Amino acid sequence: MTASVRGRRRTARTTVGRGAGSCPTCGHAPTAGVESAEQHQDLQVTWLVEAAPGSLVVRHFCAECQPRGAVYVIACRACGDGPMLTGRLAEQAIAGELSPSVVDALTATGWRPARDNDGWVCCR
Repeated sequence: MTASVRGRRRTARTTVGRGAGSCPTCGHAPTAGVESAEQHQDLQVTWLVEAAPGSLVVRHFCAECQPRGAVYVIACRACGDGPMLTGRLAEQAIAGELSPSVVDALTATGWRPARDNDGWVCCR
């Protein structure tokens, strides 16, 4: 299942300090209340990113720095929540195969294949 990420036009980054409302990845600090609420929502999304072949890290991105290109959402069949994949991991998932490192990361955090083996479930 692919999904588009809420896209916003890129603007110059504001990286004055990394305050409580700043993006932990790029340091972008929102300048308006609406942008702050949107950024807070964006930062709740978990991204699984390949740090090196076979090695994943969890990242959180604002709209300014979120990955562009291939994106794949792993959505729980029960609740709809789940992480997003990007880059080579997303391309593999779009082609129908999850990387062994993604499968390992999911199962390590309690995810399991759906009973019909069509998707994943995080809920118990």
